Amino acid sequence: MRKKIYSFVIGMVLLTFILTSFLFGVSAYELIQKDTEELAYDQVDEVCSSINMTVDDLERRSRVLTEFPTLVDVLKDYDSYDEADLESYIASYMNDVEVLYGYKYCSVYIKENGAYYYNGKFKRVINPDSYERDNWIEESMELKDRTTFDIDINHDSENEWTLFANTKILDEKGNTIGLVGIGIPIDEIREILKHREGAKRVRIKVTDKEGNVYFDAQGDYFTEPMYGINAFEDSVETGVYTYSVLTKHGYSATGAINRLGMLVVVENDRHEITSLQWHILAADVLALAIILVSFVLAVNLAIKREHIRLEKETKVESYSRLSSIYSTMFLINLETGKFRNIVTSSEIIRFMEHREGNIKDVNLDSIVSSMVDSSYKDATRAFMDFGTLVERLGIENSISMETLGKHVGWCRLQFVKADSGFDRSVKTVLFTIEVIDEEKRRENELRRLSQTDLMTGVLNRGSGEKKIKRRLLSGQEGMFVVIDVDKFKRINDTYGHNVGDEAIREVADCLKKSFRNNDIIMRLGGDEFAVFAEGVKNNNEADTMFERLFRYIENIEINDMNGVPVEISVGVKFIREGDDATFDDVYKMADESTYVSKKVKGNTVTYYD
Repeated sequence: MRKKIYSFVIGMVLLTFILTSFLFGVSAYELIQKDTEELAYDQVDEVCSSINMTVDDLERRSRVLTEFPTLVDVLKDYDSYDEADLESYIASYMNDVEVLYGYKYCSVYIKENGAYYYNGKFKRVINPDSYERDNWIEESMELKDRTTFDIDINHDSENEWTLFANTKILDEKGNTIGLVGIGIPIDEIREILKHREGAKRVRIKVTDKEGNVYFDAQGDYFTEPMYGINAFEDSVETGVYTYSVLTKHGYSATGAINRLGMLVVVENDRHEITSLQWHILAADVLALAIILVSFVLAVNLAIKREHIRLEKETKVESYSRLSSIYSTMFLINLETGKFRNIVTSSEIIRFMEHREGNIKDVNLDSIVSSMVDSSYKDATRAFMDFGTLVERLGIENSISMETLGKHVGWCRLQFVKADSGFDRSVKTVLFTIEVIDEEKRRENELRRLSQTDLMTGVLNRGSGEKKIKRRLLSGQEGMFVVIDVDKFKRINDTYGHNVGDEAIREVADCLKKSFRNNDIIMRLGGDEFAVFAEGVKNNNEADTMFERLFRYIENIEINDMNGVPVEISVGVKFIREGDDATFDDVYKMADESTYVSKKVKGNTVTYYD
């Protein structure tokens, strides 16, 4: 009887031991699974954030390139240009894009005639019915977003893929008249994937929403689906790292790049997971004691903490790789208020005692007052307000502003989401300062070029008309002048267009020498010019100017014209206090006077009664 009781007790002890070992084994397995999934989630989040920053910058620069008034004017009046002139202008525009911004891939699409230009050359007339790859243009034009993105094989090399940002060109009424596209090689995005694969033993691929893999970090391109569509439905609907599954490759997590309509897939090595499972099975088979199981759990917890530590270090390292772009970079934890400096300019470091600390201990007002131009101080202080930062970020990945520094010129300040909780709340942000003074100078030069008539160097019609309209609305008095070159068509027909162009340039030079620096001189088009001379209100003042102008015109000598003089007809309308005239009104009156002058041979001016 006692032996039976002893055996029963031993049996119960063994059963309890086995059950306890099994429960600990299951617990260890679940911890490993959760740890592996969380690591995959974090890696997806970082890759998506890095790619989104690249996409946002590409979109911002693409929009700048669509706002050149000259480009808009050319596309609106494309039918007034012959094919050679149109291609020459677009080639010049794309050359400026490459020289000033460094983008060697650029395209322009004209909606009205379907012409598509790539890298300065006319490629073809768009026709999706006969060329399936043209479907992306129709899709870009139909979507309500102004900027859409497209990944396609490079026109010049079938082995090189390019990410394009295609932005609609709008006229003054907001109607779409074409597209401008700038592109970066997919290799730039692949570098982000390579960096993450090097930091963690993972596989990273970029796919479409149906599970078709576009490319991976190793430079391979795929056309066959490698994943089922069901694995991505949650990510497509909600945005970021919402799906995890154990596949034949390992634990897989997905995150959406919504602007590109694509997904990032991160897979942990299944071999590592299987190895941990075998350790748990061995522990059960060998019936290790509870102490041994507890030890294994403690080791696992230590590994998890080490993973977290390495993950944080990897994040800082990845941010440090970006620091070459920025003069200043801080990683800020919004939950704790702690900050960590990654790189700091000499102007800011003198305001800080330590490279790590609490943001409340930093005197932001002193930094702004000492470094920012007075006209931008209030706006900069408002941008740096951490109390409203989360609300201002909202669903955006980043917010930025441009400000003028006292010592380094123009800078771009930016807050970028670096880490989010499972509830999508913002945990940490990157604060960066990028010196963009050189970029601003390039933008100002492009703006100047976009306002200038390239042949003559005076203002083009779009920019000149805007300036005159502003002066008329402000009630300024002055003289509006229309100048027309006499018998210009005969000059072109007799001596050739090159001589005609030279005559136009000579007349423009005479206008610049005859009128004052603050007068507005513009070319209306063809052989017609217009001038607004502020403060000139009567014939006596005007006659002095026109006498000087006619002297310069009479001295024009063009060898190929064999002594035939260049002559002009001038019409004038004075704008005086109380006149409620629009640009169209004064132009019509001055133009009528020009036709009266044309009836008189020689350089003639007629004043509108």
